[in-house]
Amino acid sequence: MSKIVLVGAAAAATASFCHFARNSKRAATADIANVPFVSYSVQPKTLRLLAPLDDGYPSGELGVHFDVHTGETLVVTPESLKPNHVLVKLLAVSADPYQRGRIKSKNPLTGGSSTTEQQAAEPRAMSGFVAGKILASRHPKWKPGDLFGAALPITTVMVIDLSSNAFVWPLRGITEEQVSLGVGVLGMPGSTAYGGLIGCLRPKRGETLYVSGAAGAVGSLVGELGKSLFDLKVIGSCGGPDKCARIVESHGFDVAIDRKKLPKWGSDGDWTASKEALRQQLQEAAGPGGIDMYFDNVGADHFEAAFESLGKGGRVAICGK
Repeated sequence: MSKIVLVGAAAAATASFCHFARNSKRAATADIANVPFVSYSVQPKTLRLLAPLDDGYPSGELGVHFDVHTGETLVVTPESLKPNHVLVKLLAVSADPYQRGRIKSKNPLTGGSSTTEQQAAEPRAMSGFVAGKILASRHPKWKPGDLFGAALPITTVMVIDLSSNAFVWPLRGITEEQVSLGVGVLGMPGSTAYGGLIGCLRPKRGETLYVSGAAGAVGSLVGELGKSLFDLKVIGSCGGPDKCARIVESHGFDVAIDRKKLPKWGSDGDWTASKEALRQQLQEAAGPGGIDMYFDNVGADHFEAAFESLGKGGRVAICGK
């Protein structure tokens, strides 16, 4: 009997969001010097969405779809910082695929409006997965200099209340130069890959694993973990020869399938031909026993091809919204 498990993570497409995230990161690094905490006076900078964008690419020019807004001066002293509050500086920002849904005028999951007309006409602060450094703290478990990963507004410097439900986790065993790991292997992609593979699929040494979206942040880690920890035979699908080469040469996949070479979907959305071609390639790569596990980052024709390729006791982990 096959088993399907849902794994929460992001799935969609994003474009030039990374440009704005890098601007925000540079501003964060420059605004505050690494000096002992006496007091801080700084003007935070925030990445804002100026107007919803339903289709196409955001403009590469600030002031069209996004801007970086300089806020009022933030003054923090030992006396003004409240108990359980910390002053943080962002050092890295992740431009994740789920941000595509956040800049739309309609909720991509429900089809309903994501904002009121008034809200849509007003600049809105973006938020996402970030990593940074504690500058000052009145929380017993955090001290100045500690590194963290978090889901926060994309604002260079801010005070946050850690007694609330703030989504913040410590980054230990790394240096400040490695802090971007907090939005990668030590952040959401790493925990999603680890939880989906080990917690849900529960691989056994020597089994065969198929990963779609294998060149992405989560998919590539799933393949690496499967190969290095369980000596799995790992098959991956992704788009284009460069990505296919990368997952084999850099991430240890045994077989790469180029999804761009599959038959195109019909004008009516029918994916039967694509599914059948992918199923045949999976059968050739996996052998007569089929695949034991499928980590799904794509759905549609990939899901159907993988499901039809499962052997006895096959398992599926579905990653996405």
